[in-house]
Order: sequence, then C-alpha cells, then structure tokens
Amino acid sequence: MFPYIAVGIALGGSALAGIYDLKTTEIPDEISLGMVAAGLVLNLIWSLFEWNPIYIFQSAAVGSIFFTFGLIMYLGGQWGGGDAKVLTGIGALVPSLPIFATADLFFPFSITLVVNTFLVGALYMIIYAVAFSIPKKNVTRDFKQSVRKHKYRILALSAIPLIPAFLHYIYIGADIHMVYMLSFVPLFALIYMLMKFLKAVEEVGFTKEIDTDSLQPGDMLADELEEVDFNHNPVEELKGLSSFLLAFTVLPVVMYLFGATGSIYFYMSLPGPTLGAILGVIYILYSSDFRVLSSVFDGSSTRIRGLEEDEVKEIQKTRERVSIREGVRFVPVFFIALLITIYYGNLLIFLF
Repeated sequence: MFPYIAVGIALGGSALAGIYDLKTTEIPDEISLGMVAAGLVLNLIWSLFEWNPIYIFQSAAVGSIFFTFGLIMYLGGQWGGGDAKVLTGIGALVPSLPIFATADLFFPFSITLVVNTFLVGALYMIIYAVAFSIPKKNVTRDFKQSVRKHKYRILALSAIPLIPAFLHYIYIGADIHMVYMLSFVPLFALIYMLMKFLKAVEEVGFTKEIDTDSLQPGDMLADELEEVDFNHNPVEELKGLSSFLLAFTVLPVVMYLFGATGSIYFYMSLPGPTLGAILGVIYILYSSDFRVLSSVFDGSSTRIRGLEEDEVKEIQKTRERVSIREGVRFVPVFFIALLITIYYGNLLIFLF
C-alpha cells in the first residue's frame, strides 16, 4: 500500500508542479515542500508499521542528496530553486524502485532517475526550443547567420573523427570499425549546429528588453545589475546555507546509532553536511576578507530566480530599461523522467 501511495503523490505532485511551471514559471512551495513532508511522514509511518527504520532512512538520505545536488545546480545557475525542491520531494517520496515496478535499472534507482532526467531534459529542451522559436523569425535568422559565419569551424570540428579513421585505415585497413568512426562526422556537425541553435534561442528568443515600469516581481534578469548584487549579502547567504546543510548531520548520526553504516543510504546522507562544512569554511574565509571560491555567491542578479518586490523597486529607481529572460520551463521533465524510470528503467540501456 505505501509504495502505491508514495508513487501516486510523487507523480501527481510533479505533474501539478509542471503545470504551474508552464503557466506561471513559479512553483508554489505548498506543492514541492508538501511532497517532501509527505515523503518523510509516509516513510516514517511505513518504518513504524514494519518496525524497520530502512524506509525513513532511505527517504531522508535520497531526499538529502537530491536537495544537495539541486542546490549545486541552482548556485551554478543551471536550475531554479523550484526545480531543486521538486526533485527533493520526489527523492523523499520514491527513494528506491517500487516493489510493483519491473523496470531494468542497471544503476540504483536514484542514480537512474537523475540520468533519465538529464536525457529526457536534453530532448525536452530541444523540442521546447524549436516550438518556442517557430513564431520568432529573428531566432531562425540569427541561427542561419551563425552557421554561415562558422561554416569552416563546423567542417573542421566535424572532420575530427577522420583522424582516427585515417590512422585506423593505415595500420589495420578498411573494416567495419572505420565505417563506424566515419559515421561520427555528420553527428559532430549536427551536435555543433544544435548548440548554435540553442544559443540563438537563448540569446534572441528567451531574452527581451522592457521598460522598467513593466518589470514585475518574479521576472528573471538576463544581465547582471549592480543595484541588485550590491544589496545581496553573500556572507549571510553562505551562513544560512551552511547552517541548513550542517543540520543534515543528524541523519548519518542516527543511522550510525542504528548500525546502518553499511548501507548505501548512509553514504548518500554524507554529501549534504559535507557541502555545509565546505560552505562554512568559505563563509569564514569570506567574512575575513579572504575571498577564496566565493565568486559564485557574489551576485544573485542573474541566478535562475524571480526578482523580489524590493529589488524591482530598486531597479526602477536607477534604470529606464532592462533585459529579462524567460528560460525553459524544466519542471515537467521530472514527471516524465519519474514515469519512465519506474515503468521502463534506464534510458542508457535503450540508447546503447
């Protein structure tokens, strides 16, 4: 009963979060944090019901490592905060392959889910970018100009597989392996042009300049703004993140007391407090004016997040126009990846 309920909440919650993301680009905390709470409570009840702590341990451990991973992606400007929270909720609800699933994983369920998320995400971003660019002729125009401008670079990069193919022919002769290597020539060209297309979509399609009078809370900036970064206190952010992650230390301590140190979930519970300790060291160095490894915390204006109301007012005081970006609504990928991981398995097996 418990796995069915957990999977149902995970699928329903991630689908609802995806709908909100597509419509408003904002995911209510009630959904993502509700998923986290439901996962922890449900697995705690399951542990008490069967008098086995493994269920709450794996829920907390996978939720912890997913949050840590999502936080790194957020600080690196790759994901929004909502993405990290939804992934954490899925990890807390479905930390392992449900007993009713027949998927072929090869890797542990949590790793397979992350791998599938990136594979599905890559295809999703391509489809999203193509659909987004169709009504925007300037995207297609810029892409064509970029390809024409870099046509010799494309040819040079695409010719890279010819080098090992030529050496292979000299020392071994023509066989199926050389034909296999030559097949990478058009693939390299396709990948390079795809990267150029996505870059054109990002720079032209996802970015627009507006009057600051039209700027709203929740809008994402495309360029760094000093007035936003100046009011951002990286020292306090470092302190808050470090304290929050160090609180995760309670999980491996409890698992140690229960004699669960041999479990993979014990090791999965360590990255959170480890990152917290690293951020704590950076905080100490930063507050001592020794700014080592702190550049990622210096500015938050271009991080994937919506502007706060006070930040909007500050920008409106100093600027007449500003560039904002829309970005890819990525949250629907989590629902698709979860569904595929449960009912199909590892997409890498299908690809290779």
